[in-house]
Amino acid sequence: MGNHVVGKMFNSGVSFLTEKEIDDLSQEKAFEIINSIGKKVINSTSLDAEFDDYANPNKKLGKVLIKAFFPEKYNDWKEKEYVTEEMDEDWYNNVWKPFTKLFGFW
Repeated sequence: MGNHVVGKMFNSGVSFLTEKEIDDLSQEKAFEIINSIGKKVINSTSLDAEFDDYANPNKKLGKVLIKAFFPEKYNDWKEKEYVTEEMDEDWYNNVWKPFTKLFGFW
């Protein structure tokens, strides 16, 4: 499967969540959702993953990723359209790197 399919599959997996449900997710539940989607994704795709804009902090997938991997920044970041220069290092080290490492994405 194409690498953009991976991002679409993750996005589809969180699309049923409402904004309120995402706001109310515990870290454990957010991680459970990401892990459940990820296990299904890696069983059916290559590990070359592209997420386009789906993982931006203000998108549902991005919000669930923040909740799962760096919940203390959720309220500060959930409305950010993009990862800003100010948040880049924390985003990469505390959200993106642990997420991609968990599933072996490259």
